[in-house]
Amino acid sequence: TGEGAFTSDGGTDISTNAMRGQGIWKSTDGGETFTRLSSTWGTTDAENIFYEISRMAADPNDANRIYAATKEGLMVSSDGGGTWTQGVAGAYGSNGAKDVKVASDGTVAVNIGSRIYVSDSGDPETFENRSPATSIRQELAFAPTDPNYIYVQATASDGSMMNIYKSIDKGKNWTVIGAGGVSYFNPLGNQGTYDNGIDVFTDDKDKVIVGGQYSLWLGVISGGAYGWEPITTWYLSETNPNYVHADHP
Repeated sequence: TGEGAFTSDGGTDISTNAMRGQGIWKSTDGGETFTRLSSTWGTTDAENIFYEISRMAADPNDANRIYAATKEGLMVSSDGGGTWTQGVAGAYGSNGAKDVKVASDGTVAVNIGSRIYVSDSGDPETFENRSPATSIRQELAFAPTDPNYIYVQATASDGSMMNIYKSIDKGKNWTVIGAGGVSYFNPLGNQGTYDNGIDVFTDDKDKVIVGGQYSLWLGVISGGAYGWEPITTWYLSETNPNYVHADHP
């Protein structure tokens, strides 16, 4: 599907250039075989949208509702990829769409440009700007056990961590649970435009893991506030149980 979170695209040196994809491929037999969706390739218009897809997500309650975070913003299909419509009208941004996630009840959150848009239904005309910050890249996560809970790890202009945010009302209000701007807690290092990951535990909506350039960090509530601790180290031997490779995109 291509790679959109790198320095540039179209070059041949993969150490400094993102790789262009070739559209979206679909399997209906559990991954045994794949067919490229003709709606995402074969015409100039389609290829200009779908050669760079940073994230895809599916509605857990509707197998035909698919979301794609592309270089031209959010694209939405309601017929299993047969046709696509612009998900957030007019929201393109020079940075494109970098992340899209769907909650257990079908709520959708997407990072386009420097903003976060949220829709309770995922219908294109219902998205609202519910950004916790203006950030070049913001990675999202819904709590599996509560679709009202959204977490965001936002990147500062220098690639470090701006803040980690939490909302318990689908992005209408946000609280900083991990403050950026300090050297001792900076999961993103200086590569937050590329290395940026966040997820919520399946059995605890208040427990999260974030990642970035070096270590993964665990965040848990302690004494009414979040405490953070590193739980992996990238330079250990690969046989060490605490080893996880650096760079968590």
